[in-house]
Amino acid sequence: MRKLFIFFVLLLGYMLSGCQKNDSDNPDTSNPAKTTDTTKQIQSIVFRSADNPSLAYDIAGVLSSDSVKCLFPPNTILKNLIPDISFMGKSISPASKAAQDFTKPVSYSVTAGNGTIKQYTVTCAIADSATMLLGKWSIIRDSVTNDGNFVMVEGYPLPGVYFGVPADYYEFLSNGTLNIHEVGHTGNDFKYHLVPNSRLYFDYLSPIYNDAYILTLTFNRATIFWTQRSGNGGRYTRTIDLKK
Repeated sequence: MRKLFIFFVLLLGYMLSGCQKNDSDNPDTSNPAKTTDTTKQIQSIVFRSADNPSLAYDIAGVLSSDSVKCLFPPNTILKNLIPDISFMGKSISPASKAAQDFTKPVSYSVTAGNGTIKQYTVTCAIADSATMLLGKWSIIRDSVTNDGNFVMVEGYPLPGVYFGVPADYYEFLSNGTLNIHEVGHTGNDFKYHLVPNSRLYFDYLSPIYNDAYILTLTFNRATIFWTQRSGNGGRYTRTIDLKK
């Protein structure tokens, strides 16, 4: 009888222990621990042409510690632009891909996991042609046409296409000088300046071929075009395609 009693006591203890909850298997989520993550940073802002039909190509902002500056080509309408924002943190406000009026600075708040906030100011501006032209450009191709009648004092310009190599470049400097490295056209410190109606004066070419026309000018592509007629009615053209 005593052995039977001990058996029932052990059985009851086993059953009671099986009913107890294991804290590790069933954590209490009613009061989660506060996060200590302080990360709150904008990584990039890009105005993508896919989101903004008025843009011919993507425009990326230049980031500093607490600001982002974006430069757009002439005639861009800054109202109702949609930015694609990559950031590190819990949230950002206003949200990425929410249209904003960027005719004035827009403030963005990035919130970290611990609730702290960092402010960024996004400023957009329109670049003028002179600013967009600055820098070193690689040569894609240099094309010459001659209808067969165009003759100059210097001779007969041969038609054809030259495809640039990695060493070739046009470098427009802010002091109004131009450095060129191209087969047959290499030289430094040529003078240039913009003239009305999207035209470009070169001191080494304009007296012979007239001023060039800027057919295309973006932050990474440019097309410069010359055309001239000789006294006998012949026509010459030259088109230089550049890229950054």
